[in-house]
Amino acid sequence: MRRIISSIFLMTVTCSMIIGQEGLSVKIVESDIVEKKQCIDLQVSNESSEMIHLSSQNYRMYYGSANLSLIEESMSLNLPEEIYQLKLVQHVSGVDAQGRGALDFDNNLGFINFSIVHNNIKQKGSELSKDALSIVEMCFSVEDPSEPMSIVLAREETTAAYGRAYIELSAQNKVNELKSTEISQYKDFIVR
Repeated sequence: MRRIISSIFLMTVTCSMIIGQEGLSVKIVESDIVEKKQCIDLQVSNESSEMIHLSSQNYRMYYGSANLSLIEESMSLNLPEEIYQLKLVQHVSGVDAQGRGALDFDNNLGFINFSIVHNNIKQKGSELSKDALSIVEMCFSVEDPSEPMSIVLAREETTAAYGRAYIELSAQNKVNELKSTEISQYKDFIVR
């Protein structure tokens, strides 16, 4: 009996730890489209009941570079600049990764890796709620607006064949402890 109660307790604690970490959503939404230019907004929201404040982040995404080309100088941080700093770590395009993975544009792959550093850990970062928080906006030049446009967020189940680096978000909980967070939902930008 004691073993059953201990097992139930352990399962309850484990489930509550998992539920407390689940619920973050990262999505790409269209912010603007002008002739031969597609702009997007990267957003994060918190669907869980746990109160968390966004700390340092690292975002990685792949895009079809046959039709799109990142305009690096268009990247703009939508978080308070007195707390956060945006840094483009790596941007490559025109990579031939055909046959390596499942993305339909892997014969002409673009890759973006950027970080957002939380400069002052003593100052709480932006609170994540169910409302989408705009993180970064960026624009791509478009070769042909009538052709498909694809921007895919890096995650294990979708992009592992191209690289083992995925999106990483850290957050502060209500007692100011820093922790890595789980992302449960991703929404890519795909226009067919």
